[in-house]
Amino acid sequence: MKTLYLFRHGDAKPVEDSDYNRELTDEGIAQTTLMADYLKTEGVVIDLIISSGAPRAMITAETIAEKISYPVNKIEIDDLIYDAKIGDELFPLIHKISEHILSLMIVGHNPVLSDLATSLVDHGRKIDMSKSSIVKIDLDSTQWKDVNHGRGGFAFYKKPSGGNIETIL
Repeated sequence: MKTLYLFRHGDAKPVEDSDYNRELTDEGIAQTTLMADYLKTEGVVIDLIISSGAPRAMITAETIAEKISYPVNKIEIDDLIYDAKIGDELFPLIHKISEHILSLMIVGHNPVLSDLATSLVDHGRKIDMSKSSIVKIDLDSTQWKDVNHGRGGFAFYKKPSGGNIETIL
């Protein structure tokens, strides 16, 4: 079985020169740190982190990596995560993951991550990921190339809320 974690970047500063170059606000950093601390406390092990190259996603990915003792220099950057318009556009990225990877984290943006989560789990509800939220999906596939619509089950969906972590699913 494979495990996919989807982590939406934290709260970002308003657009100044371009959307791509936005960084996290202080609140975004605090919420991301809270969620990363949760992952550390739970003993989550991630074999591979792939992030959008947008600074707000990269800062989010680096914060997570530092907390869970994942080497920051091993974070892979793929701007398909930024450029995608729908979740299905991330399937080629997922399908090319090496089979020895058991747990994958994608750090990116809405609406793409929410759309991907909704399509992977056929449960009749749309998922709308909040900033700094994380969805864990257990996949029934033993190979990443087989990941597709309806092939996963929600393990959890958690988000920061008032300095605490709220379980949505």
